[in-house]
Amino acid sequence: MHDTIRANAGNTALNLGAELSEKHDQDANCAEAVATKLKHVEAGISENSLPPGFKEYGSRLIGAPTMEKMINEAASITELNFLKTSVKILLTSHKDDDTIQRLQHEFGSKGKNDHYHFQVPFEESSLDNAPPLVLDVGGNIGTAAILFSRFHPEAQVITFEPNPYTYIYLLWNLHLNGVHILTSEEMDLSGPAVPGVYPVLGGLTGGTEYFKKMPMPALPAKSQIFKTVSDSSNSNDTKYVPIYSLSQFLQKHNLLGRQIERAKIDCECCEYLVLPANKEVFGNPNTIKHIVGELHPFEKCKDFFGLSMKVQDDVIDLLGSRGCTLNKVNGFIGVANPNRSKGEDCCPNFTDVCPLPNKVMA
Repeated sequence: MHDTIRANAGNTALNLGAELSEKHDQDANCAEAVATKLKHVEAGISENSLPPGFKEYGSRLIGAPTMEKMINEAASITELNFLKTSVKILLTSHKDDDTIQRLQHEFGSKGKNDHYHFQVPFEESSLDNAPPLVLDVGGNIGTAAILFSRFHPEAQVITFEPNPYTYIYLLWNLHLNGVHILTSEEMDLSGPAVPGVYPVLGGLTGGTEYFKKMPMPALPAKSQIFKTVSDSSNSNDTKYVPIYSLSQFLQKHNLLGRQIERAKIDCECCEYLVLPANKEVFGNPNTIKHIVGELHPFEKCKDFFGLSMKVQDDVIDLLGSRGCTLNKVNGFIGVANPNRSKGEDCCPNFTDVCPLPNKVMA
């Protein structure tokens, strides 16, 4: 199946970013195809260069005029010096998006807290010769995936990003930082055990269906303001974004037997969709050792996604089963309108309610 994609990647009308499936071999697009088309040079990368095949690939996903616009309106490539360490990465995004400014404040030289625990060493793997596995829910422009690769160059990182426009910059940033893009064979260990990032265009849900279709969205004003909604009409459109069942994804790629060292969740309210729908994955420390990221204010998230209060209770129960302690404020997780002058914060960090070891890498 993968050989078919390799052979036809240049001329098959792929639906960019989706995983391969038996039912959608010709119109589904996957990270495998990304690996085939975006063979980046891992040394001597010019900051102004684009990955080979990048424009053509993006044009199939979002249309040639929009792809041209995104390239022409990209922000200047910026260096992020992670918390004054020796680790520096390069990033770009759309010039009108505030993502890089927020990242500089959070993780740049003025940042104070590694709340994703990039620097915390992994425990020894329970599977011989298998690279440590990281799950990145809410890939955004690729910052977390790149930093996990920098601090843990032996790891394999699976990153999910459902916004196709943001996903374009994620791929570009992987290229700028010389990160190896994994093939399916490399990730499921049917080939050599190779570290790198497996970038998936798609969101996450639960259930027994491998993926559902989300209609191709319009260009959002900001990369972090994005809602994943499956298409209940079962449209036959070849342009769509897949919303994967996490358990089915892990099973299909032979990953259920490998412990996930770290699952980072920062997806602007989607945690209230992903966590309850995947209790068997996130509630089991033998499947996911540690969770990092943040929980957004449920008061806002319930309105954004139309959620019931039971969803909040399910999340609290799930995290409680892992020994995590969540304190509600006025009946809600998080604070919808925090008073910064009083030191209030909107979003509890998993590393505060579910602490990780405090040992930091040198």
